[in-house]
Amino acid sequence: MAALDGDRETARRDGVLWSVGMDKAVQTIYKGSLVSLDATGYAVSAADAAGHQFIGVAYETVEIAEADDNDGDTEIRAFRRGVFLFDTSETLDISTDIGAEMCVVDDQTVAFSGTTTNDIKCGRIVAIESAGSCWIEIEGYTPVATGVTA
Repeated sequence: MAALDGDRETARRDGVLWSVGMDKAVQTIYKGSLVSLDATGYAVSAADAAGHQFIGVAYETVEIAEADDNDGDTEIRAFRRGVFLFDTSETLDISTDIGAEMCVVDDQTVAFSGTTTNDIKCGRIVAIESAGSCWIEIEGYTPVATGVTA
């Protein structure tokens, strides 16, 4: 290739907002919810389920409108990094729990690592809002599944 002789729009992936193909069985993922890839590699509402990998927090609500959509035909954008406020099933203590690793319970709840069945890690506590809610710094799995775009 020859050297540039002018400006170039260079494609980039900043790693913060990812677009991920949804599992057609999901129907709806809500804005602000925790999102995972299921065992088939498609986006689903996060759950403490075997084979799931946490990828981030939904940027938008997406509904699959067509019953005959294929997996991945509908995409959802999710934040892969950031600090978000979530409920917890734990009773938190500011003197001991800052920095604690948290895992997915469901699409809006987190719990300490070791207290969930599948320990799907989603981030660390950076601040405690109340005894039952905390600010989590997330760093979702970087999706490499089929249907993932930036």
